[in-house]
Amino acid sequence: MQTPSPCCSCSPDEYPGSTGPCRPAPKSPIRTRSRELFTQPDDEPDLSKTSPAFRLTWGRDLSAPSSAAFAERLGADLLIIGHHPCRDGYTQPNPHTLILDSKDAHGAYLLLPLDRKLPTDQIVARIRHLQF
Repeated sequence: MQTPSPCCSCSPDEYPGSTGPCRPAPKSPIRTRSRELFTQPDDEPDLSKTSPAFRLTWGRDLSAPSSAAFAERLGADLLIIGHHPCRDGYTQPNPHTLILDSKDAHGAYLLLPLDRKLPTDQIVARIRHLQF
């Protein structure tokens, strides 16, 4: 059994532009420095509330220092996350985090080229609203 990835994939190998869809930084630090959580099969994954997988999946630290450290650790410039209500369909709480909310009439989406790096201002300029 493969351990479920809490990030869709934030690997620079898969997203050469150093931007990838991700969950927010966990509330408590994850001590492991290894990326094995994302890359290695695990026959008996630890999914307890204290496990790195659980904390990555359900963490909600949107502070600038935590987001910067988490992005650096993942090799990303920008963390694109969801599951947070946003009045205008998106918000950027800090320079390393972009939140997209596609839930209702104000919902937003983003299409990115995955073969090149874009600066954050160009990424934000690509956000569109669902308009339903």
